[in-house]
Amino acid sequence: MIETIISNWMLTPEISLADGDTISFWTRVPTGSAWPDRLEVRLSTNGASTNVGTLATDVGDFTTLLLSINPTLAAGGYPDVWTQFSATLTGIPAGATGRVAFRYFVENGGPSGTNSNYIGIDTVEYVGAQAPCAAPADVPWLSANPISGTTAAGGTTPVDVTFDSTALAPGIYTANLCVESNDPDAGPGNGTDLVVVPVTLTVTRALIPSIVLTKTVGTVDGVCATTDDITVMEGTTVYYCYTVANTGDVTLNLHGLVDDQLGTIFSGLNYALTPGSSVNTVAAGLSIPAVMNVTTVNTATWTAYNTGGPSVTATDTARVTVTPSAVSVTGLRASPSGGWSSVALLGALVLSGFAWRRKRR
Repeated sequence: MIETIISNWMLTPEISLADGDTISFWTRVPTGSAWPDRLEVRLSTNGASTNVGTLATDVGDFTTLLLSINPTLAAGGYPDVWTQFSATLTGIPAGATGRVAFRYFVENGGPSGTNSNYIGIDTVEYVGAQAPCAAPADVPWLSANPISGTTAAGGTTPVDVTFDSTALAPGIYTANLCVESNDPDAGPGNGTDLVVVPVTLTVTRALIPSIVLTKTVGTVDGVCATTDDITVMEGTTVYYCYTVANTGDVTLNLHGLVDDQLGTIFSGLNYALTPGSSVNTVAAGLSIPAVMNVTTVNTATWTAYNTGGPSVTATDTARVTVTPSAVSVTGLRASPSGGWSSVALLGALVLSGFAWRRKRR
């Protein structure tokens, strides 16, 4: 089979380029997308060129990779909520012009592949660089303490810098700390009286563990039944099946299963349940039988967790309705003193109660 490689390009107009320029944009995939996507942001410094090569693996003049979202094509690796990304240009020759390209690049994609869905891109902004600290302003997610003071010659003053990601959307945030002084010796910043300290805050989407449990019951060993409610005769052996699905973002490696009627089925089971995958007890080689003598409704609880990490549980219930066994009565006769006619009664008598009617002579 020939692998399908998708390489679609979207180019900006030709623009003037300089060190420190930034390009930012918002992007996402559909909520809960199961097919991995990837986006590359590439740069050409070759003026108005639109050369992206001829093959799906070519990049033409766009040899500088500024940013790659989900470079390994991991499931869930592309945000499914609108998320801002940005990239800063460096190493740009003086007076250069060129284009920025958005490249949707996915191997093994298309209808017959295991990758590729579609992405959205919105609010693309290209901002030219300005001198650091040219227009200082408050940065809500950044604070420093102290913000003023006196340092003796040859001495030091510690400054605590605090980042606060509260209410920030996932993305990369940049700013500068601008330190002004009357130090007569040249510092590492832009001159003798200004030191510029670049800072970066990367906010990632919180990973949430979650599972769903499905409990079914049937009468065939080695088969995971499809129903959770059956009716059987008294004394029938039934077989339970438990299916757990990882509906979260975290691989869960340890598992326990407890049934309120059957007790502990297993604990500390080592199985890597990756996001989007599922497993059932039949596929795992477990047979979970029970002999039914009374109607039973039982609830199971599956716990999935990691050592020292998150733990999640899910429950589900199954019902087995038991029909009492039938009784066959044959060859019942009346005594010579009378009362019962000679009769052979064949049939099922329900054990919950019945009556005989006496025949008079």
